[in-house]
Amino acid sequence: MYETIILAVCLAQTQSICKEVNISVEADPAGSLHLPFHCARRGQMEAQMWIAENPSWHVERWSCQASHQDLMLRDDLVERGPTLHRAPTLTE
Repeated sequence: MYETIILAVCLAQTQSICKEVNISVEADPAGSLHLPFHCARRGQMEAQMWIAENPSWHVERWSCQASHQDLMLRDDLVERGPTLHRAPTLTE
């Protein structure tokens, strides 16, 4: 089963040029990414790997999306927005 981490990234030189990057990852048996702690931890690791491969971009924030199966199970629940995590800056 896969889950999705959504990175909001902007060009380092032109911060007005931004895009979303979807990264599919295998679900962690220790916990789903829809739990804030797991999203924050795994999102930070995936963001660091993406930045290493794309050094002209920087990550503004990320969020996690439940797998298709999790969405089907929660279909009758009230829809909630994704949990957003702000990427740490050098001053933080």
